[in-house]
Amino acid sequence: MTVLKRVGRLLKADIHGILDCLEEPEAIARQALREMREEIERCEKELKSRQAEVERSAQRIEQIQSDLRSCEEQLELCFEEGNESLAKSIVRKRLEYQRSLKTLQEAQERAQQGSAAKKKQIEDYRQRLQSVEQKLELLVKQERVRKEYFEETIFRDPCESVSEEEVEIAFMKEKRRHHSSQQSEEVVS
Repeated sequence: MTVLKRVGRLLKADIHGILDCLEEPEAIARQALREMREEIERCEKELKSRQAEVERSAQRIEQIQSDLRSCEEQLELCFEEGNESLAKSIVRKRLEYQRSLKTLQEAQERAQQGSAAKKKQIEDYRQRLQSVEQKLELLVKQERVRKEYFEETIFRDPCESVSEEEVEIAFMKEKRRHHSSQQSEEVVS
């Protein structure tokens, strides 16, 4: 069983190696950039939504605070006029407003914290995006240099680098070798 596992691992490693060779690092990096930009856009939309929620909460809090001030004035009037039953209903209303105010303030606090966290997350994503962009730029430059070197060394015409003097010297050596081999044959015959 261990032999089969080892063979399986070996095949799996070979397949992953082939896939790694097929993948283009530049294409993978460009796709990562697209995905990061999409994530930043999504986070920015979410941030706007949270900020709008904070604004709505602030407006509602102002309205409730105004209603509470109105309740205080009404209570004062009720006590001046001695209308306790109406005062009790206003006290009930004031308690409801106070609970609503507390709930809204807590929700606003959570929304503000969420907005701050989302801003930080967006900033982190932007820094990562910038880092990936720099790495991609470096990768593209390295690939360009590698291709230029490869094309220069592999596909360069070998005759280009040989000077006329080198050809002349090599020709004289061949001529001398040819003459000496002919003389050796004459001596033997």
